Amino acid sequence: MEDILLDTMFELPGLEGVEEVVVNEEAVNNGAKPLIVHTEAKKKEPAAAG
Repeated sequence: MEDILLDTMFELPGLEGVEEVVVNEEAVNNGAKPLIVHTEAKKKEPAAAG
């Protein structure tokens, strides 16, 4: 597990808005990077005219 997450552990501190890291079958069996799930950015609503 540590080998799978090694690169990700170094990348995470520099990333913003990360909600979770998913270690899926591809990461375990095929050496793919774990999936990094970002939080959905909230859109600013336009100010009310008035």
